[in-house]
Amino acid sequence: MKEQIPIESIIVIAREAATLVMRLQDEIVRNPKKRHVKQDGSFVTDADIRSLEFIAKKLRQLTPGIPIVAEEQPTDVNKTILEGNQAFWLIDSLDNTSDYALGGNNFSINISLISKEGFSKLGILLFPGLNEMYYTGDDGRAYKQEGKNVPQLLRVIPFNAAVSEEIMKVAHHPQRASGLSFFLGQKLRFITSRGQRRACLVATGEVALCVENEGFYIWDTAPVAAILKAAGGGVYNLEDGEILTFHKGLRLPAYAAAAAREIPHKMGLFGLHGVMSPSPDIQLRKSSGT
Repeated sequence: MKEQIPIESIIVIAREAATLVMRLQDEIVRNPKKRHVKQDGSFVTDADIRSLEFIAKKLRQLTPGIPIVAEEQPTDVNKTILEGNQAFWLIDSLDNTSDYALGGNNFSINISLISKEGFSKLGILLFPGLNEMYYTGDDGRAYKQEGKNVPQLLRVIPFNAAVSEEIMKVAHHPQRASGLSFFLGQKLRFITSRGQRRACLVATGEVALCVENEGFYIWDTAPVAAILKAAGGGVYNLEDGEILTFHKGLRLPAYAAAAAREIPHKMGLFGLHGVMSPSPDIQLRKSSGT
């Protein structure tokens, strides 16, 4: 990537796509014919497709030399781009489709820019139904904006505070993660959240750690990785403890979003599997692809 792409240009695209999906939601909720089952058994709506068409068109105009990988794009096209050893845009034009189609508000528009080395360099997570956005700034920092309020600078909880007081763990069902206490040796506090907003709580400093089992796709998590890095933390592959990359395949291994690399390491999570059962969100994602 020869020059930095202004984040405001991408935010404008994301917000216009958000307006589109919000306008379509009531019609899709009322009319099941607007919801389709893809060949692989996953769900898609007219809003997913129209949002992707809009975002892709705008990104191609802005950066004609950068290809696009997207959830609603043919798998063979996506894999060819991943194998091309090049930078690419990564898009989920409507993440958490099942919630959207049922009239919920916990869906998002995900846009990230992946370097040829596979690292997420820029990220936006926009939750239109919640009027909430997380993003990386041109200054290399991370921000959260609620509505039209002034964006708030994000910073992870200091490592020393996280380990000396109480490591906080985001989980959908705390009882399923009780095994983590064995590795940590102290009490855990659990905060219930859903989807990628779990990991965003690490970036805001509200929690120190969020662990996810395998099952997410690259377009789900890449924006979080960029945002968390800009906030001073990171997203780590639990297989080897390295920073998570997004160019080796469409599915992701188990990972930890953490305020510091030392936190999951101290908890003994690197190299361990089955410490947590996947949340209902992940199980739904595996069965439906949404």
